[in-house]
Amino acid sequence: MTQRRLNGEALIDRTRLLTFTFNGRRYQGHPGDTLASALLANGVKRVARSFKLHRPRGIFSAGLEEPSALVTVGDGPYREVNVRATEAPLHEGLVARSQNCWPTVNFDAAAALGLFARFLPAGFYHKTFKWPAWGWYEGLMRRMAGLGRLNGIPDPDHYATQYHHCDVLVIGAGAAGLAAARAAAAVEDVVLLDSGDEFGGSVLRHELAALPRLLLLPRTTAMGYYDDGLVTALERIDEVRAPVPRGTQGPRQRLWKIRAARVVLATGAIERPLVFSNNDRPGIMLASAVRTYVTRYAVSPGTCAVIFTNNDSAYATAFALHERGVKVAAVVDLRQQPGAGLAARTRGAGIALHAGYAVVDTRGRSALKTVAIARCDPGVTRLLAGSLQWLRCDLLCVSGGWDPVVHLYAQAGGKLRFDARIAGFVPQRQGHRKAECIGAAAGHIDPPSQAPLLPVWRIPAWGRRDRRSLQWIDLAHDVTVADIELAATEGFRSVEHMKRYTTAGMAVDQGKTSNVNALALLGRATGREPAQVGTTTFRPPFHPVAIGALAGGRVDQRAQRFRRLPLQWHAEHGGVMEDHGGWLRPACYLESGETESQAIDREVRAARSAVALLDSSSLGKIEVCGEDAAQFLNRLYVNNVRTLEPGRLRYGLMLNDNGIIIDDGVLACLGEGRYMVNTSSAGALNTHFWMEEWLQCEWRSMRVWIAQQTAQWATLTLSGPKARTVLALLQLPVNLDGREFPHMHTRETEFEGTALRLRRASFTGELSFEIDVPADRGDALWCRLLELGAPHGIMPIGMEALDVLRVEKGFLEVGTDTDGDTSPLDVGWGVAISKKAEDFIGRRSLRRPAMQSAARLQLVGLLPAERNLRLPVGTHAIGAAGDIDGHVTSSCVSPHLERSVALARVRSGSTRMGQNVSLDIDGGRYSAVIGSTAFYDPKGERLDA
Repeated sequence: MTQRRLNGEALIDRTRLLTFTFNGRRYQGHPGDTLASALLANGVKRVARSFKLHRPRGIFSAGLEEPSALVTVGDGPYREVNVRATEAPLHEGLVARSQNCWPTVNFDAAAALGLFARFLPAGFYHKTFKWPAWGWYEGLMRRMAGLGRLNGIPDPDHYATQYHHCDVLVIGAGAAGLAAARAAAAVEDVVLLDSGDEFGGSVLRHELAALPRLLLLPRTTAMGYYDDGLVTALERIDEVRAPVPRGTQGPRQRLWKIRAARVVLATGAIERPLVFSNNDRPGIMLASAVRTYVTRYAVSPGTCAVIFTNNDSAYATAFALHERGVKVAAVVDLRQQPGAGLAARTRGAGIALHAGYAVVDTRGRSALKTVAIARCDPGVTRLLAGSLQWLRCDLLCVSGGWDPVVHLYAQAGGKLRFDARIAGFVPQRQGHRKAECIGAAAGHIDPPSQAPLLPVWRIPAWGRRDRRSLQWIDLAHDVTVADIELAATEGFRSVEHMKRYTTAGMAVDQGKTSNVNALALLGRATGREPAQVGTTTFRPPFHPVAIGALAGGRVDQRAQRFRRLPLQWHAEHGGVMEDHGGWLRPACYLESGETESQAIDREVRAARSAVALLDSSSLGKIEVCGEDAAQFLNRLYVNNVRTLEPGRLRYGLMLNDNGIIIDDGVLACLGEGRYMVNTSSAGALNTHFWMEEWLQCEWRSMRVWIAQQTAQWATLTLSGPKARTVLALLQLPVNLDGREFPHMHTRETEFEGTALRLRRASFTGELSFEIDVPADRGDALWCRLLELGAPHGIMPIGMEALDVLRVEKGFLEVGTDTDGDTSPLDVGWGVAISKKAEDFIGRRSLRRPAMQSAARLQLVGLLPAERNLRLPVGTHAIGAAGDIDGHVTSSCVSPHLERSVALARVRSGSTRMGQNVSLDIDGGRYSAVIGSTAFYDPKGERLDA
């Protein structure tokens, strides 16, 4: 079945076989295997291609630090890219394939790029693809470089989110983590999590499970450390992605959000590779990873091994291989004097020991075949002539020391220092107020060394030829020693700048195996020690996480909880439902054979020539009543509310403390001390909260009651020259004559025994009636109006038509024509404010010199010189000096004016009426005239009808 399984104990179930497919070929493995261990057991060495040069890549590690063996797993909707083969659990029917290669991983046509590697250094694309534009090359570059390719099919799996609180959170279930969790669980609530499957042996598992105050989370990786002791962790519940009916299985992954009073980091350390010529061939692996495959999976990654190290820990790999019957050709130790006990044991096992030697090169077309070793001086700065030897082997186990996993500690705000003893970065101090590192994470690398580590960042190349371009730092991104030195030469001395220029330690790897070597070599190139260079910023997530896991249950309709209109009629009659201010509202109504633009044009023309029916139920409706209601609203709004008489309406602006517009709407006085405040749709909730905050926290003595009534009433708007005619057909007990019921007035009445309110307010510039009716009667009244208005050309309209109508009229829309810096002075309300003697929220801020400046962006109208020029929202207005002078906020091609019109915020716009302004659209310059915002019916004769 398999070629490289070893005898002896292992954590796999040898009694069962699993069949899987890799690159179209069938293989077998055992339960407990990962894809990586199963491939190694079947003698598969080449599994991937590198990011830039498409060099062959094999399996390099045994865990989450894997930089090379990235594959695509699954098919169809269950396809997942950039999966580490070392983390993919084997299951029956698993389908995996290599990625970033064509036509196959063994023969990749793009590998020819290696012939031109000297012309493709770090940052070459920034310098090369400048003319005529990056867009000419982007598609090709993205196809040639990169990782796996998504297929665009939605993920059918589902995910969960779990919140938890505890006294102590222990991250890492090694010896140190287990000891800490066991001690703390005697008196405190403890959570112990680890990315592995097992927490010690069976006896220890039973002992831990018996502790009532200890929660065990295996297969769980801590992703990030945030404020207030919040740690996020991803639990892999079921990694078997198979086409089963949705909802018949549990979640695939669970995102834990854990708040802990104390966090203990027992995250261990990651073995650091050594840097030498051609150190990226398949068959070159971390020594600790090889030991894991031998002892855990009973797999030998090769038949003849060489160990290359600068420390004592790699000797354990040599002994593990030897004891399992795998030939170890030699141990190559950079140190002149390895530990005496280790040297004796190595020679006693019949393994050649080359002390004071270095691996200087490798050979092998498809995978490693031989390695070259040479004697070096004690400082490993030069190689001694005449000492070169070639050793045949198909497995090279490398170890350059250990880097403590301090990502979470740094995210918690902890500082790092360089520890020369282990040649790595460790926590600056113990007992950090948010996180405490213990064990290897604190720099206590076990077992105690018999001889100290010899820090070496790069092995000199053999011979006269410069081989730095073949000495690899980042195996995922093809970053070499030459790239690091080029970055230093070009002035990128900061480790953050070097990272972005060379891409070392970016993307899925996050520098787990490359960062320390890269920053140390940057230090050598710039004459600094690693401690002076420092580290890059450790940002969450520590490990790649699926977007679905972050979303949890927020999918489909739960992804965004739209507020819904009370009428069900729209979606059943061609309504194109879209998000408008958090409400799901019809954008337009499609008739047979129509495009959306045709439907919008039809609706706009109906509103101007006949009568339109709009569902405005999303308008905020807040009742404010009480003895002090008028005074309360007078403080909230720019307008003078005290003078508003019963039965009258007034348009108002609401500001925050800084004098910035936050909402607008129509206020109706329904009687003495009783007001109905209509807000914008998007502001319905926030305005209510704003009112309650001032009433409950600042003006507590005011006798005012506030009732949110938005959902209780449906609001239907009849708008157009025939609106009064259609409304009269309802035979309401209200005189609708324009003199008896003029614009900006309101009436309360009833219809067929149901309470009903009428308002003459317009957002279209036409004669309009807003009708409030109880929400459960909204559908019936809507259908009744459509029936009565049919002979008069009534037509339902959506939000897109309404937007055209209000832009033609020049009506302001808060949040569209305003932003977080727009004051009422910027939209022409200076005169209205000057007439109000009493104070209101934001008034003092309006007196600041910055708010009074004539150079502020002010709302104006724009008429393009080209009548049919479409102005994208956001189009920049360019000043005489070439600087940005403003931007377009709303625009449309008006069917009634037969031209393009726009609203814009332009610097000093109110004093520039009639002047030309230059607009930048896709690099072209177009002229427009600044003018009034009222393009259609500027005197308001139609809405006053």
